[in-house]
Amino acid sequence: STMKEGDYFPSGRELAKRYNIAYMTARRVMDELMAEGIIGKGKGERARLARIPKVAVRDRVVSQKGTVLVLSTWQIKNSDSFITPIVKVMTEMLRGKGYVTRVSALSGEPSLPRILEEELNSDEADGALVFGLYSEATARVIAKKDIQAVHLDFTPSTVSADSVVTDNKAIAGMVMNHLSQLGHKRISFVGHYAAGHPDDDAVELEYYWQRHVNRIGGEGKAGYVSAKKKNLEQVMEEIMGGMPTALFFSNKHITEQAVRLLKHRGLKIPQDISIVTIGGALGEDETRFTAVHIDWYEMTRLAVNRLEEVITGKAKHNVRIAHVGGFADRGSSCPPKQRD
Repeated sequence: STMKEGDYFPSGRELAKRYNIAYMTARRVMDELMAEGIIGKGKGERARLARIPKVAVRDRVVSQKGTVLVLSTWQIKNSDSFITPIVKVMTEMLRGKGYVTRVSALSGEPSLPRILEEELNSDEADGALVFGLYSEATARVIAKKDIQAVHLDFTPSTVSADSVVTDNKAIAGMVMNHLSQLGHKRISFVGHYAAGHPDDDAVELEYYWQRHVNRIGGEGKAGYVSAKKKNLEQVMEEIMGGMPTALFFSNKHITEQAVRLLKHRGLKIPQDISIVTIGGALGEDETRFTAVHIDWYEMTRLAVNRLEEVITGKAKHNVRIAHVGGFADRGSSCPPKQRD
């Protein structure tokens, strides 16, 4: 950089234009630079460069194909989030196809729709990939903007939109067929919350779980884990009251915690109770339990290809693509014990 300490620092809009990033992202970068003391400003004054940090500079990518806005949650800044590596793969795939990408990490509810609207108004993009924003309100903002968009892992119900999601009917079928073939009839379901409400995938999985339980003449209880309503320990207490021989979890993270609680009760896996969950995430170790594996790399590829087809006019709008991975038996399930 040719800037010297004390020079005026570019505004958010100047940064967005110069470095081909979203305006709101540029504003958040400026806030972080100010918090770190790299830039500073007095009341009513423009920001100035306070000190020059050591930074790595990346070449700007120029594309004739267009620009794609990747809209995601602020959680992509968390290296432990399963969203982070998927967004990285998403941008790499888009750049491999010749698109310029702008990643925008948005803060959560209740201000998210307003922030998203400001972001879209400040950007001129040819399309958008949306991941991690599981909200009907945000989907309506995107639809109103009339930008070509594909949602990954979420199908809005209040607006028409293109989406790539997991095939929960097939997933539940794999799990329940596996358990019923082993002889289980007392199968309970444990779901999870996301963005303040029962996760959409978990709700759909529960629906098909219940249908399979009814079909085999079985029984079981369902419960949802929420930090604000019922924690895992409370849900497990209720679920285990039904004396299930198998548990079907909608999320591999709550599975790990639940197994610790079961072992604390003196139960052995799978001798006393069988465990099946949903696994698969880029950048993370796979679950050690029997699971249906979600192929996030393939789902991301489908979303990127779908967006390109929509942008170029090669496909009709408002298509829902459902994908399912494979079943992996890792030994956490077996035939149920015979009860007296």
